[in-house]
Amino acid sequence: MRFSARFHAEGPRQDDKHARICNFIKEHLTAGGNCSRTVLVVARSAQSPVLQALHSVVRDGVVPGVEARIVIADDDAGPVAGDGGELACDVRIANNPRLLDAHEQLIVGDAIWYGDSMRRDPMKRDAFECCVANDLVAVRGARAIFDNLWQSAGLLLARDVVKEHRAEGASLSR
Repeated sequence: MRFSARFHAEGPRQDDKHARICNFIKEHLTAGGNCSRTVLVVARSAQSPVLQALHSVVRDGVVPGVEARIVIADDDAGPVAGDGGELACDVRIANNPRLLDAHEQLIVGDAIWYGDSMRRDPMKRDAFECCVANDLVAVRGARAIFDNLWQSAGLLLARDVVKEHRAEGASLSR
């Protein structure tokens, strides 16, 4: 038996992934009735695709007033904001190395995006992604888990410092 279509087991391209995450953020920040502009993120590092997408959305200015609470698993976090520092955020570093076994997570309104395990290279083409929307039980559970991680993580950068750096035009770094 012959097949005319070529099969590619490579998975999604990285630029496709970035676009999908950006669209997910925009869609759920602008969803009807979503008055919250606070995004919750658990990421491997500041260079994580989910944080890069969040910075892109904020830089584009499509959704004004976005704020973020970010828990970073890698203690070599590097810069925590883009060159412009447009994202108002509070960032904490997780004190638990076991968090690297978890999946990256983004909570926007009533939707959750899950990425691959933080131990895997985020640039792999076969990276896992999953989106859950309009499931209040799942969102409530994800928020509770985020709050527990937030409480146990060490403060890296408070919002006042973010604003101060933004005013100076500096890139935020650890």
